[in-house]
Amino acid sequence: ERVIPTKGRLAEIVPELGNDLEPAAEAVEPRMREFRIALEAAAGGPALMAGSGSAYVVPVADARRLPALVDVVSRRLRVPVVGTTSVSRGVRLSS
Repeated sequence: ERVIPTKGRLAEIVPELGNDLEPAAEAVEPRMREFRIALEAAAGGPALMAGSGSAYVVPVADARRLPALVDVVSRRLRVPVVGTTSVSRGVRLSS
């Protein structure tokens, strides 16, 4: 039901992201919606539940923003945060 736009080069391939499990997960556990809203406020952009709910993704257009974004979200929400970027092979973690 809910989709978020992708950013940067990914937008050329996939213009938006969605997760069919997100509405059901938020209905079963309303705190997930509250967390998503808090995450979006801290990150300054839309967030989407990844997989079945063990993580969220916040697309960013500029990977150089990741270290600062990771720090802000981690401090505000008091949760572990890992920034990642797509690379030619696999995924690069940002600390």
